[in-house]
Amino acid sequence: MRARTDAGRFLRYRTDPIGYMRDTLGIHPWAGRNRKGQRELIQDIAESVRRQLDGEENVPKIFRVEAGHGVGKTFIAAAVGNWFFDAFAPSITITTAPTKDQVELLLWKDIKSQRQGRNLPGRVLPGTPRMEKAPNHWAIGRTTSDNGGQGTARAQGQHAEYMLFICDEAEGVPKFQFDAINAMMTGGKVMIWLLIANPQTQASEFYKLGKRPGVMNYRLSLLDFPNVLDGTDTVPGGTSREWVDGMIDTHCEAAPAHNEDEYTFEVPWRPGVIYRPDPEFQFRVMGVPPRNVALQSFTTPGAYEAALDREQPVNSDHPLQIGVDVARFGADYGKVYTYARGALRLSASLSKLDTFAYRDAILTAAQAQSGPLSIRVDGTGGFGAGIIDLLRADETLQARGAVIHEVQFGSSAADSAKYANLITNLYAEAAETLKGSRLIRQGLPSELEDDLVDRRFEYVNRQGHILKKLEEKDQFKKRHSNRSPDDGDGAVLALAPERLFKRPTHADAIQALKVFQGMPFGEWFVARTGYTGEDGLEIMIPADQAITFFNELVAAGVAPIGLGARDTLRLEAGMNLYGHDMDETVSPLQAGMGWTIAWTPEERDFIGRKALTAQKAAGVPMKQVGLVLEGRGVLREGQKVVVDGQEGIITSGTFSPTLKHSIAIARVPASTGATAQVDLRGTLTDVRVVKMPFVRNGKKVFE
Repeated sequence: MRARTDAGRFLRYRTDPIGYMRDTLGIHPWAGRNRKGQRELIQDIAESVRRQLDGEENVPKIFRVEAGHGVGKTFIAAAVGNWFFDAFAPSITITTAPTKDQVELLLWKDIKSQRQGRNLPGRVLPGTPRMEKAPNHWAIGRTTSDNGGQGTARAQGQHAEYMLFICDEAEGVPKFQFDAINAMMTGGKVMIWLLIANPQTQASEFYKLGKRPGVMNYRLSLLDFPNVLDGTDTVPGGTSREWVDGMIDTHCEAAPAHNEDEYTFEVPWRPGVIYRPDPEFQFRVMGVPPRNVALQSFTTPGAYEAALDREQPVNSDHPLQIGVDVARFGADYGKVYTYARGALRLSASLSKLDTFAYRDAILTAAQAQSGPLSIRVDGTGGFGAGIIDLLRADETLQARGAVIHEVQFGSSAADSAKYANLITNLYAEAAETLKGSRLIRQGLPSELEDDLVDRRFEYVNRQGHILKKLEEKDQFKKRHSNRSPDDGDGAVLALAPERLFKRPTHADAIQALKVFQGMPFGEWFVARTGYTGEDGLEIMIPADQAITFFNELVAAGVAPIGLGARDTLRLEAGMNLYGHDMDETVSPLQAGMGWTIAWTPEERDFIGRKALTAQKAAGVPMKQVGLVLEGRGVLREGQKVVVDGQEGIITSGTFSPTLKHSIAIARVPASTGATAQVDLRGTLTDVRVVKMPFVRNGKKVFE
């Protein structure tokens, strides 16, 4: 009886997915302004369903979406999945993505969150990407696995009257999965295939599919996204205009005229300027797969071919560098590459772990060029330790002053603000070196090109920082008949600049810290986040070391200050104090802390996101400001602030030694302008409203 009731409840939404999303999920797909948006995509899917139900032939059934960053592509795909599951009974829905995390933490997380608390039919199986209503009515999420070359046969085999296929992060979905879905897109009454991706290359099966007749292609560009065009949070949690402005400033240059081949564009809030985007802007903002570039990898096909054809390298006076990738398993090969006089060549290929054979091959390679010598040995897993011991004991290398590095691919990157680990840093810098270098064709394995051009990277979020991370070897091996990228690893060890292998001293690392950046040093953690507003350090150390360290600072001439001085300095710097200007009862949007919220990527569902998104959409009622009293009196915490009959409160206040008058941090109505009044002992006293900080580097900031 319940199943019959549910079927009738949702039957009317079969050709009205927008109505289902509005009425059932509370979701409103955004409409495009200059090209099709989410709403138009859903309308086209609805039209396809209507025509299929009417028995028409040659109806478009494949919907391919290229999308920029943060336009809600995965969220709307989840809504499509929920609509199909509820509106078509019985039906089968199959979703797929390259990795388990992408299946469970992106699309299926949204599918489940959209259904939560809405009394929808079917049962969502806890801890799995699966929901079911009956043996012939279910939805499931799968990763793409070729299963030893049997992937197509393994993936296909499902047939039903109503079937939906969703490929999330479709750029990484392999050909066998596309073949399997094609095989299942036959028969039945309604068949829909939705593919979504941030397009990064023109070499993928996802890109090639877009050229097939009958495929409906869409591009959800941030340049047509309501938040960006309006400059407001029209789509809660979506990418902002500020983010796009930063990308324009970083990844675009002014062009004298429009050029369709270069995807030039203009934006209405920056009139009169034509912009030429670079490849990263094209894919991350515009949803355009870059031309003549493999953005998923650091080395492009063009750069590799140019290095093969280059007769005279730019770096002909470069010192000798040797890269050694050590074989670990039966099918792996050890590789010794030399980079001498600006040219890269394969010097040796070893099929087993024989430390003496490696030593001899390296000593032979070292004869390629006299002068400074740097040897980089892959020490990941401890396999290279014996080789390194032999090299360090060799008298000829000692006499030459050779520098020998044991390299841990998974260790911290030298450029930690850009890359998630050292191996990613190596591949990125090696690609830059290759642009001015020569590849010696003789003895060069064909596998090297695949290792460099098709060793892909992804973007990962590490504590709010978006970093590039090279794919794991297992991911590469799935696309290359279980072959390990040994040549690529050996080559980048030889090509990468020496600075990446030098371990900085603590002093060097601290000097390199940027403002509001920190890093661990053993048991210590040092951050350039001085709470006084000065350019200094906060240092967290074990308690039993604190007294000794304090005494050492005093002996070095660092003068201690008290809490009172610290409080006036932090207030002059406009910094919050917990329990006063901020606590668990006050939204960060009302406490001047909105800048600490990482709204992107949109699928990041942190605690409190829904509440904050709702607050932004409704309008934040209060805001944090600075107050200045230039006359007599002192502003204090708890004093009432009056603005046009509305009230706020001072959360911190004191006399500023630098400015010689009183200042305060206050939470006031959002409509507050340039002036307000404060209740000083029963008298309403005029104060100025200013943007904080009050003081920077010992000088007044506000006008």
